[in-house]
Amino acid sequence: AEYMGRLRKMSNSNPTALDPSEFDYAIVVKKKVDTKKITHELEKRSLIWVKTPIEGEDSLELICVRASSFDVLLKTAERIELPKQKVDNDLRYAGRKMPFIKQKGESFQGWNQAKEALKNPNSFGEFFTVAERHEIVFRILQGIEKGEEDIEEIEGTESIFPIHDSKKLNQLWKNWKMSAINYSIDDIQSYFGAHTTYYFAFMRTYMRLLLFPSMFGVIFFFLGDVNSSSIVPLYSLAAIVWASFFLKSWERQELTKANDWGYLYFEKEEEDIRAKFWGEIRKSPITEKDEIYFPARKRRLRQFISSLAMTAMLSIAVGFMFLSLNLQGYVKSDSFFYVEPLNGWVDPNGWFTIIPTIIHSIVIYLINQFVYRKLAEHLTEFENYKTLSAFENALLFKRVIIEFFDCYLPLFYVCFHGQNLYQLRMELIGLFIGDILRRVFTETILPLFLQSATKKIKKTKVKVEKPKTGYYPSDDYFKDEYENFDDFLEIVVQFGYIVLFAGAFPEASVVALISNIVEVKSDSFKICFLCRKPPSLRAASIGGWKSVMRVFAAVAVMTNCYMFGFSSDQLSHIFPQFAWKAGQARYILMIVFALEHMMFGLQIYIDWVISSEPKNVRILKARDVYLAKHPE
Repeated sequence: AEYMGRLRKMSNSNPTALDPSEFDYAIVVKKKVDTKKITHELEKRSLIWVKTPIEGEDSLELICVRASSFDVLLKTAERIELPKQKVDNDLRYAGRKMPFIKQKGESFQGWNQAKEALKNPNSFGEFFTVAERHEIVFRILQGIEKGEEDIEEIEGTESIFPIHDSKKLNQLWKNWKMSAINYSIDDIQSYFGAHTTYYFAFMRTYMRLLLFPSMFGVIFFFLGDVNSSSIVPLYSLAAIVWASFFLKSWERQELTKANDWGYLYFEKEEEDIRAKFWGEIRKSPITEKDEIYFPARKRRLRQFISSLAMTAMLSIAVGFMFLSLNLQGYVKSDSFFYVEPLNGWVDPNGWFTIIPTIIHSIVIYLINQFVYRKLAEHLTEFENYKTLSAFENALLFKRVIIEFFDCYLPLFYVCFHGQNLYQLRMELIGLFIGDILRRVFTETILPLFLQSATKKIKKTKVKVEKPKTGYYPSDDYFKDEYENFDDFLEIVVQFGYIVLFAGAFPEASVVALISNIVEVKSDSFKICFLCRKPPSLRAASIGGWKSVMRVFAAVAVMTNCYMFGFSSDQLSHIFPQFAWKAGQARYILMIVFALEHMMFGLQIYIDWVISSEPKNVRILKARDVYLAKHPE
């Protein structure tokens, strides 16, 4: 009765209050299934709901939900320990984000707005950002109270997704589209949440620091031949140092944002168990409570089976690589991988050699999207990981291994076996050009075309009268779900191109910077208008991607030193007395060996001297330790 009374009051006093575009989450349900259990659960959790059809779909409909009152948001925010900004005059935590407590609301910034919202049943005010409001509603849908069932698991539910706030989205896009490098990270976080925003924060730091090697890359574009250049080796060494500085800079930026957003200690908190994790019920030897248990020995067996499947898939990637290398004329006739009918179609010393490379990159992309990606996800699910982070790290490892073979194996073959710097350079140019064209087409042009075509094909008797804003939640049903895993993967692979083979293609940093400007524009447009709004999730870092880039930075020392000494004439131009002559090989090996160890030592020194934690974060952590010892 209280629920229906509040609903009628909202509808009578403000007709737009029940406009589906003003709600926070959409639940996709089947029309033929009785949804009374779903709606009953929503009402029990103090959520207002309204059903609306999906234009172009006869078998499905949407249930749009929002909190029935602002007080519901406040109480749930306290339950989930939502970080909110403290007032500047707070004696203990001035200006920091701390878990929200309703009874101490006066100690949080914006509390006056919250008090106004409590008086007005039709307005939630500006106390909570869009990301915070969506996180609260999402946690309510998942079930906070003991025994509450996840709405997404109830029969009849197809999926759930957040509803865009069209006014806030247009305001964000208006500012975001003005710059590709200097956009506001905090504005993005307040709308999309930390988990999604870390990608765009990483891209901003990456592009800003790419400006330094790009300036030198422009110079090398006009210098001509890099094979005999005595300056390129200096750039290679500088690129290795740059990689170390970049990774340190990002770690500091990452921790700064984690602190600003209140997630500094998030990764240390106990993680929730994945919904798809299964096993036997046993009494925990630690907590003595019932828990789901899956033996590690069974997972290791499943990991071994997965490795066999991955090895089989990798052999296919290697096969495509050698077909491409044969077409380019890079495989010699005495090689085991020589295929005579394919070899020599393209002059290995001509510009047309990049055509097989571009074709190879497109074929590999298609295989990755439709075979490797799904296989890696199924195998990771088969291994049955307990937590989301463990699942994501296992998936990341599989995808990175596949990408490493697909993208770098041809380059390593040309560099170490062919020892031809010119051919390595042409291979890199082809990969970069193919990658840029593919990104623009697959991430912007193709989704835009497919959505337009889908809406035209799906014309039925179901028509929806849309609000004046032009946005309607059912529009998002036909959009793809947004996930930044592939975006991160592409950028990490690009980082490898820049540092692993800096001596062969110094201009890579320039091309990468230009392509990344296009990438960020494309990704920002995609997340705002071509994809469903992702759920607002908490995060304190970009996860395992940092470890992958650290490995690339270390391997870059070996590849660039090898190119300097063995795959080019660079060393002989700097030290002509040590040119490749009889009896001189030992001296060349000594120079390369000494240079390699010097660069490894420099990387270790940079990692030791520059702290990963900014000074303000170190002070705040020390203060937290002090406050824990001296409570109020």
